Amino acid sequence: MQIYVTTSSNLTADEYMSLARDWLNSSKNPHFGLSYTKCIYKPMLELLSYLRYEGFETYIVTGGDEDFVRAFSDEVYGIPPEQVIGSAIKLQFIENNSSCSVMKLPEILVIDDGQEKAKEIQLNIGRRPIFAYGNSDGDIPMLQFTTGGNRQGLGLLNHHDDPIREYAYDNGSAVGRLDKGFKIAGEWGWQVVSMKNDWKDIF
Repeated sequence: MQIYVTTSSNLTADEYMSLARDWLNSSKNPHFGLSYTKCIYKPMLELLSYLRYEGFETYIVTGGDEDFVRAFSDEVYGIPPEQVIGSAIKLQFIENNSSCSVMKLPEILVIDDGQEKAKEIQLNIGRRPIFAYGNSDGDIPMLQFTTGGNRQGLGLLNHHDDPIREYAYDNGSAVGRLDKGFKIAGEWGWQVVSMKNDWKDIF
């Protein structure tokens, strides 16, 4: 959290997103040897394309910093910045003579994980999703919000279980833990998707 606040604050949103794009254009994922914007799941892109073709609005709801994801969401996922919901730090409006800006402050506004995901969806979109796709226990409230009660929503849980082509982790992971989600998926009617068995391609 300290690193997140330190690296994100005292910049305007535009400055921050510009730095994010520069970093993305010059950095590579050390595990795959590819730029981070090339480490995008092909089945995710196919699903997003299919949903939009059928008239759905698609959103990214992430625990990551929303301005960081907004820096590449349109180019990579076809999702415009205003349809990205994520973690954020507080902002301050600054007026200086004839110019003004919105500055990021060194104080967390929201960490978009767990129950915050459902709350942020309601705050930002104003209605429940009818389809949600998560990959960790932090996505459980979002999936419950989508499929709970008498709703006919669809919930999917992605299982990172392919150590050859990607990674294999679930309840032993410090980040992206998927433990409780496995146990309650059947009760809630969520489909668990195996990257190893169900995905022909990863990237």
